[in-house]
Amino acid sequence: VIIGLGIFLAAWNKYLSIGLFLSRSDILKKNVTLAVCVLSAQGHFEQRKSIRHSWMSDIDQIRKIGKEVTVKFVVGQKSCPIHPDNRIDPFGCNRWEPSVPENPHEVIAFNVAPQAQGTNENSFVIQLYLYVKVMSDIVLKRLGLLNQLINVGFQQNSTLQIILYDAVTDDEIAQAAFPDHRSIVDINGYGYRPVKELFLPKGFEFIVVAQGPDSLEWPSDIALEGSSVQSSHNNIIFTQIVDSAGRVLPRHRHKSYVPAASIIFSLSDVNSLQLHINRIPQVEASWERTMASTSISLNEEIQRHDDVMLLDIQDVYRNLPLKVAQCHEWFNRHTVPEYVMKTDDDCFINLPEIVRLLQELPNDVPTWWGSFRQYWTVERHGKWKEDLYSSSVYPDFACGSGSVLSSSLSSWLSSNAHMLQPFQGEDVSVGVWLAGLRLRQVHDERWRCDLSCRDGLLSLPELTPDQVVWHWNNSRFCSGPCNSC
Repeated sequence: VIIGLGIFLAAWNKYLSIGLFLSRSDILKKNVTLAVCVLSAQGHFEQRKSIRHSWMSDIDQIRKIGKEVTVKFVVGQKSCPIHPDNRIDPFGCNRWEPSVPENPHEVIAFNVAPQAQGTNENSFVIQLYLYVKVMSDIVLKRLGLLNQLINVGFQQNSTLQIILYDAVTDDEIAQAAFPDHRSIVDINGYGYRPVKELFLPKGFEFIVVAQGPDSLEWPSDIALEGSSVQSSHNNIIFTQIVDSAGRVLPRHRHKSYVPAASIIFSLSDVNSLQLHINRIPQVEASWERTMASTSISLNEEIQRHDDVMLLDIQDVYRNLPLKVAQCHEWFNRHTVPEYVMKTDDDCFINLPEIVRLLQELPNDVPTWWGSFRQYWTVERHGKWKEDLYSSSVYPDFACGSGSVLSSSLSSWLSSNAHMLQPFQGEDVSVGVWLAGLRLRQVHDERWRCDLSCRDGLLSLPELTPDQVVWHWNNSRFCSGPCNSC
């Protein structure tokens, strides 16, 4: 009895010593076997409904074997107030504000414009690379080179060139050579030469490169006395200063750069652009009504279901990394999860099989379980345009249909979420964030990265709401999610 009492008192003292360092909220936290972050968007009501009526309903059956699973739909609380048609790209929330130029047949991209008298001399770093996205159909007519560079080429007896490359294919689409001053039209600090007219449609992306022979000694910067560099393209094109690898240079430094090249183009359809501009107030008013209706429906959904995690962020694609980081924060603040999983609201998830397999994961080291992409090339254009990550390839990352982090990795993300730099997508962001940590990757192709349905799969992406339910019905009533019966 005395020995038993001693053991009890020792255990009680240990409990008290631990309790001294735990808040009441910590003690009351719910132990969870698997916490699931389902990335969703405000208006994805049907996607969430299909999941509630399919694989999410497996939670009750899982609880019967003593395992606790919590699923939350991760949604941004704030809407983008800009209609998608009026954004620079539909994946962010930056306004496109075009105007019809005075001369739509000859629109000049950049000017070296004079400043008021008495203005100090300005020094600009010459930048040889420029990213351009066409926002309204144009026809390319001339390519221009900064006059100071034309003079450098003439002085060094070197021919300089401007070459345009398709940002997607890297194919050359236009070029102009500047061997001397002949046949050059001087307009506001740039010398222009004509090129074969080239139609460039809305959404087309290209890179403008100024180049010369290897022997050419490029000036590192130029002084523009009493002048400044100004864009004059009426936002018909969207431009960014980039380096030789296509990486966007920090925006706060753009004012100190001067593009080595400029272009002259004509606006292909003036009436279409003018109609777009005229309709902006009407379109924005309609969008405001849509947002209000979505907000009401979302609030009603939240009242009916206790499964929406509403985050204080803007609900746009570019903020998916923030959703993932803050979901880890939320789960670690409100629960004690053994594992945290991420998936999307267009995926079928084989939840019972995932929970069963958790016990087979190594528990001696931080673990990341998923289907990993390796040596994935960083893209500098399109939906997956990466502006911030400087390498040419990403670290290993799990594809987006589903992956699981052990508690220590989730806790690390939670503790450091406020310091983590978001990159272009949530999956590559997690890969970059965890790249410096010692962890074990458990590669498992049952986490499907595409629509190829195979027996024993754990996840399947890019499905319609009806397809999610169809695969779940198959998994429950037939031989597997891929086979109907």
